[in-house]
Amino acid sequence: FVTMDTNILAVKTHLPGALKKLTEEELHIKLGHVGPAVFKNGKTCLICLAVRGNTHRRYKKIHAFIPLKVGWFFSTDIFTLDTPSRHGNSFHMITRCKKSGYYAENVFCDFKTDVMSKFCLMVQRIRKDPNLKQNGYPIVVSLTLDVATEWSEKCALWTAMCGDMGITLQYASTDDKRANADAESAVKHLTHTAKCILLESSLPAEWYQEAAEQARTIRNCMPLRRNIVSKDGCSLRPVEEITHGRISREECNRILMHTVPVGAICLVFNARIKNSALTSSKANWLMSIGRVHGAVQFWNPFNGSVVRSKTESLSLISLYSPS
Repeated sequence: FVTMDTNILAVKTHLPGALKKLTEEELHIKLGHVGPAVFKNGKTCLICLAVRGNTHRRYKKIHAFIPLKVGWFFSTDIFTLDTPSRHGNSFHMITRCKKSGYYAENVFCDFKTDVMSKFCLMVQRIRKDPNLKQNGYPIVVSLTLDVATEWSEKCALWTAMCGDMGITLQYASTDDKRANADAESAVKHLTHTAKCILLESSLPAEWYQEAAEQARTIRNCMPLRRNIVSKDGCSLRPVEEITHGRISREECNRILMHTVPVGAICLVFNARIKNSALTSSKANWLMSIGRVHGAVQFWNPFNGSVVRSKTESLSLISLYSPS
């Protein structure tokens, strides 16, 4: 769990612009509360403690084996939501690469019976991504998962589908959940970040899907603690490793820089409104709901419309709330 986590200070000095001037706590809040909950000055993030639960010592596995083939070995598990998202989904399938720590695309389902078809479509989609074709072999070749009804070895459709796609299934022990520790830690890291984003902005649970998408983007651009070996903290990022540099470290820093937390109230300007227009407002207060294809999406709470904006002329309020 610890080695697959990240560290805020590892990227702070390498981020462009005004992010370098933020304190460790402010950057921790902006990037979805990733990394340790205890800061250098001794302060503790109360939101992280509320989400992560107890803080007693957990003994880690000594000399754990790390696969050498990036994009080959993946682990997966399903996170069940007690409150359906605003899109009607109650199940979240999380898949992560064991070597690079890269999170594959999130799979959301309203029924567990939809896991097979949606997982198949997700794998086919990422295998067609030109950035993920640099390994010389198809991505997601070996999949480690627990024994569950929706994908057990008795399910003929699931085993046939994975066989047709060239995916080898490896089932963890049913006696101890630590046998599938990679998937358990992947679920914890992603869901903790998503819940911290919701708690920081005081959003209801229905917005979990947007928070989970942003948590995946942030985690893929942050280095793993086991990869931080240099004194300045500039280390390999998961998305950089799995694409073999097609997505550079500088681009990861740029994505982190332009991250607007889900739920942040922003003053978004409309360039199409002229200054001479006396009856139309040139800017509106909108709520950020994540980043899609390089542009931040904003939701209008008054009429429910969604707009995109790449302008950086926005004003964040209540982002750095006192802890």
